[in-house]
Amino acid sequence: MTKRRGIVRECHECAELMEWAAAYLEGEATAELRRELLVHVRDCAVCARLLRSLQRMVQVFHLTPHQEVPAEVHERLWIAIRHELYEDDEEE
Repeated sequence: MTKRRGIVRECHECAELMEWAAAYLEGEATAELRRELLVHVRDCAVCARLLRSLQRMVQVFHLTPHQEVPAEVHERLWIAIRHELYEDDEEE
């Protein structure tokens, strides 16, 4: 287990499963994907905390007046989030 920038990595599965978080939060995940993600977050405190945080962010977003976010901005945001979360992996 490594700890950098306040983020703890407990397993290799975390990176892969968090890639699926957007589909899960947007209701686009398959039943198998939802099951796999929920099983993982039940056992991984890091991913559970991240998923709760993302769920709250989505809830707040739905409470605010809707403004169209260009697809390019949406993609850049997810790239930035992944980079911030998994920057350590690139350094190794």
